[in-house]
Amino acid sequence: MQMPGNVLRKTAIAGAAALLAWAPAVPAYNFYQQGGFLGYTFSKWGPPALGTGATVYWSIMPAGTPGAAYCAPGCTNGSGVSGLTLPNFYDWNTHAFRSVNLTDPEVLGYIRNALRTWSATTGVTFVYLPVDSGVPINDPAAEPPPAGATGQIRIGVFDMGDSGSAAAGYAPPPNGFIPNSSQLATGAGDLILNGNAVYAYQNPAGAEGSPLNSYPQGGGLFLNDFEGLILHELGHTLGLDHTATPDAVMCGYTWVNGSFNDCTYYLPQTYVINRQLSSDDATGIQILYGAPVDTDGDSVPDAIDNCSSVSNPAQVDANGDGYGNNCDADLNNSGQVTAADYAILRSVLNQSAASSSTAAAADLNASGTVTAADYAILRSRINTAPGPSGFHP
Repeated sequence: MQMPGNVLRKTAIAGAAALLAWAPAVPAYNFYQQGGFLGYTFSKWGPPALGTGATVYWSIMPAGTPGAAYCAPGCTNGSGVSGLTLPNFYDWNTHAFRSVNLTDPEVLGYIRNALRTWSATTGVTFVYLPVDSGVPINDPAAEPPPAGATGQIRIGVFDMGDSGSAAAGYAPPPNGFIPNSSQLATGAGDLILNGNAVYAYQNPAGAEGSPLNSYPQGGGLFLNDFEGLILHELGHTLGLDHTATPDAVMCGYTWVNGSFNDCTYYLPQTYVINRQLSSDDATGIQILYGAPVDTDGDSVPDAIDNCSSVSNPAQVDANGDGYGNNCDADLNNSGQVTAADYAILRSVLNQSAASSSTAAAADLNASGTVTAADYAILRSRINTAPGPSGFHP
């Protein structure tokens, strides 16, 4: 966690009914141990066998989603229901705070970036559910389709109190298994953010490792780096515990040689942007889920492949919309490939891709010239949407 007025990092909370083992960490990745319980060596999504991938649905809890004993006191403090708003989001351009909503495209973009970072490294495919039914945390109906209408990972804002964490990520199944039941706790894998007024967040642009300002101009609330925070907590929701490796995303509260270890990204003198996985993080998550998914075999993982169904190692995206040319015959950006797109392609037929932005977009196979081969691609895509693309999950 990161807390106002100090430099403490985020923490994972296992859940009231969790069956997780904790032991002093060593300087390497750590897992939530299950010791063979229900076939699980460690907590993870998908098949319990190590190295097996998983498809994981995620959603944003709507305002008013009730908390539960599973995540108490973090999700039962105050009103005990979720909101959507973080009250103190700092803008370094205006030097002012503003409130942000989790469903704002900007904020969803930060969350998607963090999800993409994990799925580009391991065999987890994330699927976004734009509507969450709002059933309580750990309700038996808090299940993904077709059984239910929530994500397995649900993200929400709760007033966790002014002495709680900035966020908490709950370990995946079988964390919180309900005794004498076949039900795995549906609160497993949820992620809650602290919407208490004493917590503040930021998400400045910058390269990995760039220094972060801990406090706003003139002083005030400690500024948690939002994307880094989400990335860390998602690691917990996927099955990674804290590690003592100082530069790891999953570095956190671990006891080393008689004291808590130092994580390089949160100390005042070394507080930096940490939104890329270290080798420690990558090794740990791949032990759980295996290598990243690459459907078209072009050596670009689906999560960061702008055309994941057709091999396109060059990743040409002439109009910069997140859909690679090979998967983007929607030349007028209507959301559907139609006869109007054919008319656009015909207008630049036999032209060099370098001659205009229209020709560059119509060069669907990135050959350098708009030809009949590009028409054949367009024809095969008629009446379909562009994609699939890892940048539009």
